[in-house]
Amino acid sequence: MKGRFQTYFRQTSHSLFNCWLENSSQPTMAGLHDLRVLFKKLKFCQHFLFRIHGKSALGKLPDQLRHLFKQAGVVRELQLLNEWLVEEEIDLEKELQCNESNIKNELNQLQRLLTEYQVQVGKGIKKAEQLANRTHPILSDQYWQELNSSLKKSLRKSRKKDWHEIRKQIKRWIYALNCLEELKAPSKSYVQSITQLEKNIGKWHECWMIRQHLEEKEPGDTDPLPFRTQFAFAINRIEEQTEAAEKKTERQLKKVLDLL
Repeated sequence: MKGRFQTYFRQTSHSLFNCWLENSSQPTMAGLHDLRVLFKKLKFCQHFLFRIHGKSALGKLPDQLRHLFKQAGVVRELQLLNEWLVEEEIDLEKELQCNESNIKNELNQLQRLLTEYQVQVGKGIKKAEQLANRTHPILSDQYWQELNSSLKKSLRKSRKKDWHEIRKQIKRWIYALNCLEELKAPSKSYVQSITQLEKNIGKWHECWMIRQHLEEKEPGDTDPLPFRTQFAFAINRIEEQTEAAEKKTERQLKKVLDLL
């Protein structure tokens, strides 16, 4: 059966395969970003197929992709931390183990995993495509309705500790819009508003991650004064930025809730 989900799955898997080959031979930060986005889109497809065919239907593919996505996330977090330190002119790359050498080592590890898993994941995606082709197109509409109902509930009772999970829900919700068959999509203004909320939560979460990395390397009284000075400045800056990102997210959340 051919429908919008089948087309979306095929386009995503083909794009992932091409991006995979590029990053296996010559990994770059831009390529890594594209790879992570495609991993997220494929995880959305997995989530839908799980619901229809059961988790065991995809075999080892989910675990393999989870391993790859985790390593790609390690690289991304180090890159994010390095970029923030450079932008803020804070000299802590060595102490926080996020200099170019650290990033390159983790990128090389990702490259090795991409090479190691290429054949296995390729077979898993072919199996998943067979399942996708057996899935009735109208089920995409039912799936989106479930996502929409669940997201509304999460938004109405959301607390700050829930924001990251809500962001994941929003991403699935947005991806699922591409697969609607007969259902009418929400208004453009609502989609734009909820998309902006996802971006705001993403910025807040980046600040949160940076703060976590800093706290893991908090200096003691016997550490050199320059390190402690730079660290104190870094903590103050990220606290300011986290607070600003939090307030921006809360304002956008209110806008979304007003549209529900």
